[in-house]
Amino acid sequence: MSVPSKLTSYFNSGRPVVAAVDPDGATADEMRAANGGVVVQSGDPQALLDSCIALRMDPFQAAQLGASGLRFRQDTLGETGAIDAFARLLI
Repeated sequence: MSVPSKLTSYFNSGRPVVAAVDPDGATADEMRAANGGVVVQSGDPQALLDSCIALRMDPFQAAQLGASGLRFRQDTLGETGAIDAFARLLI
């Protein structure tokens, strides 16, 4: 995954996302805004594995991140949120 638009589908699952991306890129920014998962440096398979294991070992944290991502998808990335954001730009 390297495109922020993919996060809409991922967040919609209600599960935490582990994104192996550039930590300074747009996808990482969207992940932080949503608080819907974990960002690890792309090209670091050990960090990816460690993050997946950590989430598996902490189901409460995984559920919190998944719920936060779903909420972000509904409130910010959904139709109503998008229309509201666009309307604010026009005012």
